[in-house]
Amino acid sequence: SIGLSFYCLNQFIRYLPLDADLWRWLSNMSTDLWASSILIFLLRSLKLEKPLAERLIFSYLLSGIPVYFYASYYHVFDINVFYHIGSLAIAVYGFFISATHYLRTKDSLPAFYCCVLILVFVAGVHDTVMQGIVNNGWFSSADPGFRYHFNFVHFAAPLIFLLIGANLVKRFIDSMNEADSLNEELEQRVSEARNELAENYHAIEKVLVRQSASEERERIYRDLHDDVGSKLLSLYYRLENTSDSTLAKSALEDLRDIVSNKSMEGCSLCSAAQQWRSEAFIRTQDAGVTLSWNYNEAGTEIFLDESQHAQLRRMLREVLSNAILHSKDVSEIKVSIDVIGDFLSVAVSNNGADQPVSSWKPGRGISNLRVRSRDLHGNFSLSDLEEGWVQAAWSIPLNVSTREPS
Repeated sequence: SIGLSFYCLNQFIRYLPLDADLWRWLSNMSTDLWASSILIFLLRSLKLEKPLAERLIFSYLLSGIPVYFYASYYHVFDINVFYHIGSLAIAVYGFFISATHYLRTKDSLPAFYCCVLILVFVAGVHDTVMQGIVNNGWFSSADPGFRYHFNFVHFAAPLIFLLIGANLVKRFIDSMNEADSLNEELEQRVSEARNELAENYHAIEKVLVRQSASEERERIYRDLHDDVGSKLLSLYYRLENTSDSTLAKSALEDLRDIVSNKSMEGCSLCSAAQQWRSEAFIRTQDAGVTLSWNYNEAGTEIFLDESQHAQLRRMLREVLSNAILHSKDVSEIKVSIDVIGDFLSVAVSNNGADQPVSSWKPGRGISNLRVRSRDLHGNFSLSDLEEGWVQAAWSIPLNVSTREPS
């Protein structure tokens, strides 16, 4: 732009501030400098590596220093005209580079540069021909027509700079929009990463809480086993009363189950029923009571979760303990386990009841049975059967997930 500005001063300055020959030399040099600078800008803008072309352009500019010096001081205008053809060749080469790049990438920028170089070439051809006719005497018959023409470069150059400036502004706006888009994408990714880290932190925190609870539970289990377990075992062997001995043994078995975590494991209904039957036979045999066990196995495999397994086992133990301890003349206990649809029904009946159910005063044991049944989303009931017989029954749904209350 500096070289073009110096060249355009010819259009407005009437009295030269320098020697005419020196001014003519500088003016001619600035024209080729402007054309060469456009090509260098074009290569940089399209990110094209053309080291050989750039070296030739610099060599062309350096060689113009002595050529224009000789032509200016010795008034050899033919040399100037023919040397300016090199600048037109630079414009043609730039057009070829831009057109090739456009055909390869279909980008609008090289197509825009092709239009700009066409304008440069047209203006350059007009000015070169006009200089040859007016200054060098070419086509003498056309001299009057060109003598009053203006150089097109004076008018084409501002338009070219305006177009290039508009394109640079457009590229700047596109870059800003792209930067905003990338910033939004980055913020979204950072937010997603932050949320993921928060979820991972909460998951790790839950694992640590469960681990701490498990460690604390194991410590309690060890203390129960070492302290309470040994005392219950000593009490069991020292008691002479059968009912007290049975109660101590039941408490010892419950403690062993808790310590060994057996009651915390889920299992199939068939496997659980076998465990309950084995334990019930041992307890009734020790108490001298006959046990009648009836288990109607369903056609499909049924799985009890941790809470269902633990609660049902404890409920059966409590009902058996009540039948053995609180019915003085008990001689027979009947246990019936049935799967009806999606419900598991358990009924325990015994003889030897000296009072009807309606006259019973519910204690902690019966209250616990109702609470456990409610925790399993089921129901619990006590009823009288034939004379001297009572029944405890409960029914729970098998398709409801439950958790053991803390």
